[in-house]
Amino acid sequence: MAVTIPYSEALQASRRALALAGVPEAHAALQVDLLLEAELGGRASHGLQRLPRIVERIRNGVCDPHTSGDARWAGDGLLTVDGQQGLGPVVACAALEQVGERARRLGSAQLRTGFNWAYRTDPPNETSFWQALRDRGGPAFVGSLDFIG
Repeated sequence: MAVTIPYSEALQASRRALALAGVPEAHAALQVDLLLEAELGGRASHGLQRLPRIVERIRNGVCDPHTSGDARWAGDGLLTVDGQQGLGPVVACAALEQVGERARRLGSAQLRTGFNWAYRTDPPNETSFWQALRDRGGPAFVGSLDFIG
């Protein structure tokens, strides 16, 4: 049976759940925004149903809610990122901020971003998910998506 709740309630309850798990407010906001975007976009498998698992991984020490990852420049156009078991959206946004700063400094009009996705359990296998990721990224994102399962 499907249950419909107002967006504001889902937002507030989800952020509260992450706060109770020790997630900093800014990190919780990024994570919840992504979950709700997936939910509203019809991709429930990448939406709020992931919230209990995220909280469980934090409580079990498998996920570090405080890290933004460790990003290091290996050259003018190559940023390597160790996610350090952080929340995916938080690590990705931190890395993309650095890429944006570098692009502005170097005058790059387009960026090619490559992700090396090391996902240990239940890898996303929905073609539509990966296609949406490519479509949303547009020319600036078209690089490579390398999934390691």
